[in-house]
Amino acid sequence: MIDIPKCKRISIIGVPASGKSTLAQKLGQKLNLPVYHLDCLAMLPNWVETDKAVFLKQVKAITESDTWITDGNWTATIEDRFKRSDVIIFLNYSREFCIESYKNSRKNNQKRVGVPDYLDEAEDKIDYDSWPEFHNKYPRIVSLVEEYKDKVIEFDSREKLDEFLVCVSKETLS
Repeated sequence: MIDIPKCKRISIIGVPASGKSTLAQKLGQKLNLPVYHLDCLAMLPNWVETDKAVFLKQVKAITESDTWITDGNWTATIEDRFKRSDVIIFLNYSREFCIESYKNSRKNNQKRVGVPDYLDEAEDKIDYDSWPEFHNKYPRIVSLVEEYKDKVIEFDSREKLDEFLVCVSKETLS
């Protein structure tokens, strides 16, 4: 069993709009760990990608440090993050649930956690009909989840994640 309060290097991956950044923020506060939202490192205004070499260097510096939480699926960095992680949290919710959750948050004008204002305010051009199934879009991540299964905690519902967060709160207080 993984003792979350003792984990100092945490990778959070999952389906788009599953709440990776929100979870990273919550765990960072509970465990007093620095949080790095990879979208913030990888994307410049107007959703222009950061130079790949710069991005890789930034992520390498983070993962070579002793304490961190990263969220994001960026496959160019995934294997190094998994190797260094004490735990990998995989938010494996249904595509339909994540699309509905995303639509509701946008409809209610909720600020997205871990997304800089210059990206959050960009025109929303998501084509929900072509939003891929996670396992089809990220086969490399899926195979690495299997390879590192001893480090993986997988959630298939928000309710199970919420129960986990309550337990983390109780464990960190004792």
